[in-house]
Amino acid sequence: MKLIRLTSETNDGRFDNEFNDEITIKPNSKIALQSISVESDITALVIDGDNDQVEFEVSPGNTRTISLDHATYDEFNNHSFLNDLQLKLNQGLQYSDGQSTDKFRNELGFQMKVSVSDKGKVNVGMSNTLYNYNASSLGTQFNENSAGNSIQASGIKIASLTNTGVGRADSKHGLNAINPFTTGCGVFRVKIFTWVDDTSGATSATSGFEFGLCDSNPSTWDLPDGMPDNVKTYAIRGFQPGTNYYQKSTNAGNFVDSNQAPNPTTSTAGDWLEISIQGANIVGTIFQATQANGIPLFTQPYEVINGVPKPLFGYILFHGSKANIELYSTAYTPDPFISPRITAELNEELFPLQAGANPLDPRANISTKKIDFKSSEIASFLGFNDISNTIVGQNVLFIASILFIALIENDALLILLENLPLESYDGFKKGRKSILASVPNPNSGSRIVYEPNNLNYIELNNANDVSLRNIRAKILYQDYTPLKTRGLSVLNVLLD
Repeated sequence: MKLIRLTSETNDGRFDNEFNDEITIKPNSKIALQSISVESDITALVIDGDNDQVEFEVSPGNTRTISLDHATYDEFNNHSFLNDLQLKLNQGLQYSDGQSTDKFRNELGFQMKVSVSDKGKVNVGMSNTLYNYNASSLGTQFNENSAGNSIQASGIKIASLTNTGVGRADSKHGLNAINPFTTGCGVFRVKIFTWVDDTSGATSATSGFEFGLCDSNPSTWDLPDGMPDNVKTYAIRGFQPGTNYYQKSTNAGNFVDSNQAPNPTTSTAGDWLEISIQGANIVGTIFQATQANGIPLFTQPYEVINGVPKPLFGYILFHGSKANIELYSTAYTPDPFISPRITAELNEELFPLQAGANPLDPRANISTKKIDFKSSEIASFLGFNDISNTIVGQNVLFIASILFIALIENDALLILLENLPLESYDGFKKGRKSILASVPNPNSGSRIVYEPNNLNYIELNNANDVSLRNIRAKILYQDYTPLKTRGLSVLNVLLD
């Protein structure tokens, strides 16, 4: 029986010990782990002026650069870094109403997500989402506020179930989004097809329509009868074609006059109403045939809590009857990373182009997507081997090469002997690997001190004497991700 103590003061979990005396291993010997003492080192990531820039491309040549918050991140606040990276990536997407160019159409309806998979690796996802809806696809994203056929859908037109006469002041005749709005470059649009003054009054509660985004889940609304104004966060209200649009950009308060009059022209030349995410802001816009560009109604910072934007849900309400108000070509970009995933090839425009302002639809594009961390510190912290990464596709997922070490709290370790061929086999590697032992980390901490209750000997299967003066070993995570260590590491083995 021989006791061999291996030591290391490197920071890579490797042991490489030279001995002045020869160690003789007799034929058919066995080896076992007696104990191990090692301290893992989660290197903190410091974001400062030297490494706060990250670049990405949704389409080749359109490089976007974001600036990360200056802070120090480690195993205790790693989620804050992931949140900040995701937030800044999405805010870096560029919105364009596209009056004279389609340069940014690949970014409309686009979203990015930074997360850690169930395999413990960081993923950076880039995806677009379903956009245009018709009579058959509307139900994939919207519920009716009132059970039954509360909304009439014909082609790409929607309207109240009430055909003629006095409309409704309640919330029965409307739609609410099933899934939250994208947090990327989001677009929610409707087009006015029919809008007739029903003579009920300039701001009658039973006329016109509402269209907006709410920061509370529809399941919390008192539907179908009650949808109070304090759950309507960003919204546009149309009463009569001769009355200014009203708007609100906060839950508090009532709708207020926007001082913007509708264009009474309807059908294909009717107004477009839009609420979009543009960088860090929510923007309400009107597009009219008589104007060269979109007309902003409001711009409001998108509320972010702990680095995460508040979820928003779209809604449409019809207060007027079908004879007096019809909307056309509903467009809504839900979060593309929900489950089940709602994505599709994006349609081109479903309406004839008109004179004046025309908001462009998104365009799906199979192209080279890119994420460039610009520094080895960020790439290494996230587990990527390469600083710059590219994938060709429409919806892509960048997957880190190794585990997100800053998130590992409790994981077994592998001990491998590099120059002693053991009779060990690993299903993960689909073959023989010189594994001495798998060591649990029950303390969920950085210091690992382990001594097995029972010695488990592994055969060396050597037919002859083996003499050596060098023994090499290494400690790895279960997926062979290197373990960063600090201080003195000690590995004791027994040779029989």
